[in-house]
Amino acid sequence: MRTGSIANGVVSRPRFMRLAALAALPIMFAAATATANDTPIAVDMTPVSSIPGAPPAGAAIAEKPVETQVRYRAHRSPIRGDSLAISVTTLDGERELRIELPGLEGISFNMVCRQADGARIACGSRARIQFVNLIARNEITCRQTVSGQGSPKIRSCEIAGQDLAEWMVRNGIARSADGAAHREAMQAARQAEAGMWADAELRKGFVVAGK
Repeated sequence: MRTGSIANGVVSRPRFMRLAALAALPIMFAAATATANDTPIAVDMTPVSSIPGAPPAGAAIAEKPVETQVRYRAHRSPIRGDSLAISVTTLDGERELRIELPGLEGISFNMVCRQADGARIACGSRARIQFVNLIARNEITCRQTVSGQGSPKIRSCEIAGQDLAEWMVRNGIARSADGAAHREAMQAARQAEAGMWADAELRKGFVVAGK
């Protein structure tokens, strides 16, 4: 009987071994595949909020405010009522809006001041006329900040190179809301009895910030 032949239905040993090896190949391949697929992959599971410098989870990334400069032209009648808001248009005349300087408290334009000698003067209407004469139809340059999708916020305005808030305080048309800003201008207005400071009682109640 030759090696590798079949005798009486029995496969010779070398032939049997080759068949067994071939039969084992799919099992070995499957085992190798399973081992490769089951190998754990290293994944960084560190929460974003715990990474140094990262914003808190769900927090919007804040945009840095951008300061811009814009020019307006005041209306012929730039103020209405007792508000210090100024009615202006863009220089091309296409858009109208109202601007108001931050941190100021204005005089009531209906205010009547009682002087030390008891005389009464219409200090409010005088201040209004003075204010209108300065800004009516004149160009106003304002610095404003824009952040994200919010509306621009006025920081300061100038007219003819003069800070408008400083001028208003110095002429008794407004005063600083916190008493600290424009302190020197407010003291000068009080000493000159300008605008609202024509009222003797108001002058008595004046307190210099920080004292």
